[in-house]
Amino acid sequence: MLSGFGSFSESESINDQSFEEGESSVSATGEVSALLQLGTVRYWKSALLAKMICPCLQSLGLGGYKSPFSHSLFLVLGAFVGTAAAAADGPSLFHEQVAPVFARHCLRCHDGSGDNEVFLATRGDLFDQGWVIPGNFDDSPIKELLMGGMDAEPRMPPEGEPLSQSEMEILRSWINEGASWPEDARIAVAGRADGKWWSLQPIAAVDADSIDEIIERDLAKRNLKRSPRADRKTLIRRLSFDLHGLPPPSEAVQEFIDSEDPHAWGILVDRMLDSPRYGERYATHWLDLAHYADTHGFERDKRRDNAWRYRDYVIASFNKDKPYDLFLKEQLAGDVLWPDNPESVVATGFLAAGPWDLVGQVETKSPALRRAARSLDLDDMATQVMTAAVAMTVNCARCHDHKLDPISQREYYQLRAVFTSVKRADRVISESGSDEYQRELKALNEERNALDYEIGKLQG
Repeated sequence: MLSGFGSFSESESINDQSFEEGESSVSATGEVSALLQLGTVRYWKSALLAKMICPCLQSLGLGGYKSPFSHSLFLVLGAFVGTAAAAADGPSLFHEQVAPVFARHCLRCHDGSGDNEVFLATRGDLFDQGWVIPGNFDDSPIKELLMGGMDAEPRMPPEGEPLSQSEMEILRSWINEGASWPEDARIAVAGRADGKWWSLQPIAAVDADSIDEIIERDLAKRNLKRSPRADRKTLIRRLSFDLHGLPPPSEAVQEFIDSEDPHAWGILVDRMLDSPRYGERYATHWLDLAHYADTHGFERDKRRDNAWRYRDYVIASFNKDKPYDLFLKEQLAGDVLWPDNPESVVATGFLAAGPWDLVGQVETKSPALRRAARSLDLDDMATQVMTAAVAMTVNCARCHDHKLDPISQREYYQLRAVFTSVKRADRVISESGSDEYQRELKALNEERNALDYEIGKLQG
């Protein structure tokens, strides 16, 4: 079997400290191989990503949510809990006590992403603008900024709870002790969706034997009753539109209406689930998440002759009732985890199912435009993976720390590093399939040539 979209290999050593756009990477090292419209990531870290994400989502979260990035990807200084000032060395005092104060009260307005002229997110922001005089809190301009007067009560932030006296003491002690701020430390706003956010909680056990019991109980609380039971004609139409997206054949409707089998409804459901139409219907939901298309999009909108292989993979996965964690792993790193399985290689088409700027990535002669198009493509890959797999919009952190979720700008680029060395090109997904194809092609060509020869003889 051949895929028109495959990969070429390219070895590249990637600097952990690099945050450049284009062909460099971020916080990752590995051997790279990639592809165009089947967009696979032959990158050790992509396999790691697959293994990290999927257990969290297996069986739709049974066993509880446990963020795979809890100690790295989503760690934000602003999530730390502040404590009263205590004896500590400079870096420890900063991380444990000072940073949480800034994150809790200051960074909503002073993180550098808005129009405010006062930035407090980095060492440079604070010291280069002269807000702090190390060793002298009383003469530091930040004191007047926070208090509005020499002996006034704290007045910042203007909206919300102002700094407490204990928090002012933390800042006073920190500045008087030299205002130590580690060079590489950046304070981020604590995201609203921290570890206590409702959607990040484990699935709770429910005291009920069935979904119907839960519904009945909730209806009773609201003094509501069920709608009247639908007749059989209505039921089969509802089921058919839901599972197949099509109206049921008239013969099937009549057969169901006339059936006296007490299990007729269950038999009908099983039959519709077993139909290939079921996979075709429900695959559209996932293909929408992958923003799948048969063309590149953009102004050229060039056709992708082999994109259908990924589409058919998704359809077949639904029809086979493939486990969801396996479904995800195959699409994130199938060619790394199961390189000899053509189906797993085709699955990586998920990473490049969306639009691709042929003009910006190939046809333009401008290096700046190529870098911009490349950056947007990497953003699309990272965003697509996280949106589809964990329903988080990480691309907000491309330009600044995420305002809602606990994702910093640095962490966004660390995640994007997984895909930074992915290229798009044609590939063969099965060597044995390719050999068989060539043999069949040769045999058919020989047969055609023999027929052409015989036709020529008859025509004289």
